[in-house]
Amino acid sequence: MPSTRFFRGNTHCHTSLCGHADAPPEEVAGWYREASYQFLVLSEHDTVIEPDRLRIGNVPGFLLIPGEEVTQDAPRFAAHVNAIGIRRAVPPIPAPLPEASEVLRRTVDAIRAQGGLAQVNHPNFRGPLTVADVEAVPEGPLLLEIWNGHPLSNNDGKEGHPSAEAIWDALLAKGRRIWGVASDDAHRYKLWAPGRSNPGHGWVMVRAQRLDESSILAALAEGDFYASTGVILSGLRAASDTISLSIVGIPGETYRIEFIADGEVVEQQDGLEAAFRRPGGKTYLRARILASSGRRAWIQPLFP
Repeated sequence: MPSTRFFRGNTHCHTSLCGHADAPPEEVAGWYREASYQFLVLSEHDTVIEPDRLRIGNVPGFLLIPGEEVTQDAPRFAAHVNAIGIRRAVPPIPAPLPEASEVLRRTVDAIRAQGGLAQVNHPNFRGPLTVADVEAVPEGPLLLEIWNGHPLSNNDGKEGHPSAEAIWDALLAKGRRIWGVASDDAHRYKLWAPGRSNPGHGWVMVRAQRLDESSILAALAEGDFYASTGVILSGLRAASDTISLSIVGIPGETYRIEFIADGEVVEQQDGLEAAFRRPGGKTYLRARILASSGRRAWIQPLFP
């Protein structure tokens, strides 16, 4: 059996195909390939970009996965869900829209009906989503953006709403197997400046046997990956109720590893290596790495 390795990828980006970005799909894919990513999900609003139709196509060492950002906007909420690995666009629900919880449920059902993987995007974008909204999605593989690179994503919360990471913890404490993602949501590839939605700020490191669509989607669905805004791991093991990890250190940078169970930090360790066992009676254990530079990484939850 082939050995596993980590593949770097982004699950959320935009192109000029629908007027939401400043570069066509070929240039967007080219940027990620040249930046040493191994895979990319093209997730245009309400449109599926078929990789085989692009001039770049799939080249050795770089995989394009078709996707769509199913876009449902209402006065009180914005329910945007990425459909990863589909071939036909999932149509938005006609107006008037039902409640956000029903929109999410029906959208995810439609994505799964095609064999795709659903990702709930930027829950604190305009008209924030709630824990109850996401909880309405039926059990099954589900991704949640806990960090989004767009300047309007409000990762840390807004107007009395919890952070995206706190929403994740609340869902995990209910026993939901939901995996946390960091992504770019990139729109701007030509003009680089602070506060712009440029690429290369958030990604996932997926552990798989091969760089092909089925292997990557299976690993994402099983939570066999970690999310990062710049911290890279040299080792990761989550088994027998214990998470152990090691970090590729950068000179001059220090690291704190926090172990989180049921929404609370139950252990913290400094350095390049750490390990901790899930405390008895806790629903899950996950880890968060904080670098002195502000970069972060998130390890998926380990359940009993």
